[in-house]
Amino acid sequence: MTTSASRWIVFLLAALTLRSTPARAAVLYEDELGGKSTALTLLVRSFSFLLTGPTLKPPISPSDMDPTATTITDLRLSFVQKLPWLKIVLHDQLTTTVRAHSSTDALSIGRGVPPPRFLPLQQNIVSEGNLQLRNSIDWLYLAFTFGPVTLTVGRQPITLGRGKLWQVTDLIAGFSITEVDTEYKPGSDAFRLDWQIAQKSQLTLLAVAGELADDKDAQATLRGSSFALRFQQGFKKGEVGVLAGFIRRDVVLAVDLALDFGAFDMYVEVSATLPTHDSLTRRSAPLSSDSRVLVRGVLGATFKPTGKLTIVPELYFNGMGSWKPSEYLFVAGSERLSIGEFYNMGRFYVGCAVNWEVHALVTINGALMMNLRDPSALISAGVTYNLAQNVSLFGGLYVPIGRRPLANGLIPEPKSEFGLYPYFFFLMLKAAI
Repeated sequence: MTTSASRWIVFLLAALTLRSTPARAAVLYEDELGGKSTALTLLVRSFSFLLTGPTLKPPISPSDMDPTATTITDLRLSFVQKLPWLKIVLHDQLTTTVRAHSSTDALSIGRGVPPPRFLPLQQNIVSEGNLQLRNSIDWLYLAFTFGPVTLTVGRQPITLGRGKLWQVTDLIAGFSITEVDTEYKPGSDAFRLDWQIAQKSQLTLLAVAGELADDKDAQATLRGSSFALRFQQGFKKGEVGVLAGFIRRDVVLAVDLALDFGAFDMYVEVSATLPTHDSLTRRSAPLSSDSRVLVRGVLGATFKPTGKLTIVPELYFNGMGSWKPSEYLFVAGSERLSIGEFYNMGRFYVGCAVNWEVHALVTINGALMMNLRDPSALISAGVTYNLAQNVSLFGGLYVPIGRRPLANGLIPEPKSEFGLYPYFFFLMLKAAI
């Protein structure tokens, strides 16, 4: 299996995992009347991942990596200072990663790639063979509030769009898809202005500085930077949003709509990307279905049959993919995929996520993602058990269904998208101190 193919095989596996219970901070000081507080939290997380299956064996894989395992332990120290007009946030993360195969960095799941960044706030302390010790300041920002205007400066989480399984407008800093725990979104180095124009009207301006190379030279480039403007207007039964931006040298236009029908919510999100001469690549070789405008869209709904059961079906169109399985590996070589801008190789999908709180201490979640063209599918299931107030255990698995690739020469020939995936088992222990 090629490096690019290996990279995206595990890129999706944890995308459908639902968020775990947020950690609770230790409040060192609080003045509710004065709007002041100081909070400190130490979060300890331990992940164990196991991948197995025929796609990890020769001749599909260049070496026998079946099974392969990764263990990740991290300490996340967070500090939050709140004043009536100012909020100071610092999150520092120390991560230890141990892999069964040192040569397969694409299989070091549990930590996807961070968004393109500008500030040199991360450092590899140890990087030898199977072991890596890395420290990074994941969030570091100041948020100033002046009446209806909030100005946020520094490394901060940025989320756009409405999709649950697929986020077609969350292009600036999409979730690191291989992270099982998505409670904390990796921060981007940004300037953000939020203006609450009226009760249901909001304008957001974003300027994000970044570079594709993690060389810590503090030299931002247009290919790693983004600029966007988003306007959101609410109305009686929903809200609509419009976005225009210049994102990593792409012109991007997007619209999203959410409607409340009482018994359920419905949302739609559509983006159009117009590449320029120096945009990031969308494939490593020409595709039969190449287009000058890359359109992506998602249509979904949220149903709550009971107060403890949530069902989210979605339809997804991916204009950055291909209709032909034989071209999937060309899409896998995309620079866009390498930074998490998208992660599916095909064009048309249907999916569903389910979350069921069966007990105050136990939550079951599952998801289905199906490529309707191949056809192939990925099914996931997981269970979260809250051992104590700030301690949770989460375990589960992903099962791929689809035709396996043919090993013709040095490069495998895909016959379906999810048939390229291995089986994936995971276990996470999280505790807040």
